[in-house]
Amino acid sequence: MLNLKSDKNRIKAVRQFVQTFCIFAFKDVTPRELDLLCEILACGELNEKAKKNFLLNHNTTKENYSQIVLRLASKGILQDKERRNGKVLHDSLKQLSDMYINNNSPNKKIML
Repeated sequence: MLNLKSDKNRIKAVRQFVQTFCIFAFKDVTPRELDLLCEILACGELNEKAKKNFLLNHNTTKENYSQIVLRLASKGILQDKERRNGKVLHDSLKQLSDMYINNNSPNKKIML
């Protein structure tokens, strides 16, 4: 188990955990797809804040962002919203986020 007390360790652990989860549950993700996926997970959902964070933090364009969203959707990681236009995280990734990534417990650990 990895204790997530320092920010540097937490970011690295979350990225590794999410990538490993995606390999087993979906398909392997590219580093750029992983960047966007981690921004989405940090925000809790695919929203304007996640988009802005990705565009600013990774120095990319809206077109590139849209292409990555489509690639994540083709892998099943993002799914169409039921009642509106847009995409949502797959339920298993929402659960992963709630249990391990966005859990505010002081003793949270990720099993690697």
